[in-house]
Amino acid sequence: MEQLIEFPLTPYYISSSPLTVPAGTYGYCICYQYDVNEHGYGPYGFRTNSAKNLLSQVFGPLSYWDDTRKKMFDTEAPDGGGLYFIKGQSLVEKLEEEVVNQQRADALQALKKKYGKSSSTEPTTNQPLLYHTYEDEKIRATVIETLLKSSYEFFFIYRDLNLGGQALVFFSPLARKKIRDHSKRNNINYIALSSADELKDW
Repeated sequence: MEQLIEFPLTPYYISSSPLTVPAGTYGYCICYQYDVNEHGYGPYGFRTNSAKNLLSQVFGPLSYWDDTRKKMFDTEAPDGGGLYFIKGQSLVEKLEEEVVNQQRADALQALKKKYGKSSSTEPTTNQPLLYHTYEDEKIRATVIETLLKSSYEFFFIYRDLNLGGQALVFFSPLARKKIRDHSKRNNINYIALSSADELKDW
């Protein structure tokens, strides 16, 4: 048996907790479990054909922020940990522009330094929000708060090898509805837990 599991967002998934979000906004996680036995045990991860089909059909084109390379990439489905944006948002283009401008400024500063043209009086610019996305391999609470207050459509993935595997973290009720509707159409069991502590170790 394969099943989708929903559970409330745990503070452990976020660095610099507690998280403060707009009123009425709640974080929740979705993970996937397959080869589930009669006792509810089975491996986690969006690895089966049904799970991969869900990821590609429910979310469509996405923009993925690669925190290591400090660059935004296009992708058809989420794959691996990181921050994802629904494609086509003008606000996301603004975030990308901030990154490009910062990289140009950094390159110019490095060039000036190389030829002895830089000085301590050089104007400093505020670094882009995405430059400070992660801390200790966890997404920063301040990043989530800023994105929510500016009405970005996004989610992130936290990877836990034992509990939940690849957990997709959302703040949008619409995403929950899309996932539930897909699971119903494709006969995938959907259960909601009251806490991540109810997940079974694997």
